[in-house]
Amino acid sequence: MVTVKSLGIAFLERKRVIAAIMALAAICAVAMTLLFPFSAKVSVKLGQIPNFEAIPYQNAALKHFVNVDRNVLLEMHLDVLRARNLLRTLLVENKLITRNAGEDDVAFDQRLSLLEDRVRLVAPTPNSIRAGQNDFLVEFETRRPEQGYLFLSSLFRGADQDVKNKLTELFDREIKLHQLRQSYTRHDLETVRDNLLKDDEKQTEISLARLEEQAVLLRSTGNLDTRAVSVPERTQANSSGTASVVDSSKIVILPGAESIEKQAELIKSRSKKEQFIDGLFPIIQKLRDLDQDQTVVRAKQAFASTPLATDAFRAVTIDLTRASFRAGIWPMVAFAGCLVAGLLACFMLLFVTVIREKLKA
Repeated sequence: MVTVKSLGIAFLERKRVIAAIMALAAICAVAMTLLFPFSAKVSVKLGQIPNFEAIPYQNAALKHFVNVDRNVLLEMHLDVLRARNLLRTLLVENKLITRNAGEDDVAFDQRLSLLEDRVRLVAPTPNSIRAGQNDFLVEFETRRPEQGYLFLSSLFRGADQDVKNKLTELFDREIKLHQLRQSYTRHDLETVRDNLLKDDEKQTEISLARLEEQAVLLRSTGNLDTRAVSVPERTQANSSGTASVVDSSKIVILPGAESIEKQAELIKSRSKKEQFIDGLFPIIQKLRDLDQDQTVVRAKQAFASTPLATDAFRAVTIDLTRASFRAGIWPMVAFAGCLVAGLLACFMLLFVTVIREKLKA
């Protein structure tokens, strides 16, 4: 029968072997811990900005050039994270990875890609969406949680800045395109206006030349005054289905030389010739509308009143104080497994030693 006393005697006899086994188990535990290094998973939720922060973006003057709302800001922020360019840059800048001595670009890029894969963007599941939880989750595995928080903070700030830069560039580009379209429209309208003025000037010259010629002819024939002349004419009329020819006359006013000269003087003395040109007034109205257009001015004022024009801009809501932290389990499992294996080996050694002693006896 195996008793505590017999186990104690066996332990004293085999203490050096047991110590060696436990030392080997400890070495294995440390080795396994290094093989499966301690890691933590830092998880941060990010979602849409509150409604009150999105109100300034709803200005009609601003929406004429760039359409910004809560969903647009969130999607642009996520696009920056998915692109991974900013992520790779910040991993190096935050010294989460450093180039080893003599390491070439290919090897370094491979290690960087492995570290990059530790940052994951998790979309909400259909069940969570039905439950009203639409937040995205950003997870990052790291050996140092504090450094992980700092890295994610810099990542989100960088993504916000990138979204801000893109929206600002988009707004400026749309403003320039609008102004360019206006300049084209103005040029076309001014060309039409100038053509109408030139055509009218040429037409006026022709009309004046004809009037002056008529006045000279009338003076040469002695027709100085305007007179009325009765001109006979024959017309055909139908009455009760019977055709008949009716002789009649009509009065025709024949202007004299003085009347025609007066008409030419009036044409020459016009101070506002634009009022007598057909189609010119609508062109002048459109040019005036362009001069008085305040679309760009109001849009710039609306843009200046949004967070995009300040350092307080953010595209998503991120609360790092609510970030969840979960330590990796494999290092602890490996360490505990080695120690338990060492203890079991020692127990089996003691048990076998006692059994052998009993059998000898």
